[in-house]
Amino acid sequence: FNKNTFNPLKYTFDFYSRGGYMYKVDNTNYFIIIKSQYLN
Repeated sequence: FNKNTFNPLKYTFDFYSRGGYMYKVDNTNYFIIIKSQYLN
């Protein structure tokens, strides 16, 4: 995993969901957090 070349658009993250998601990146300490656009 290289954070400088990572492109989230290559993956099937659900960007338009009504809930939030958190994904752990492989065996690293990195997390991808997707927040719902519907939450205030």
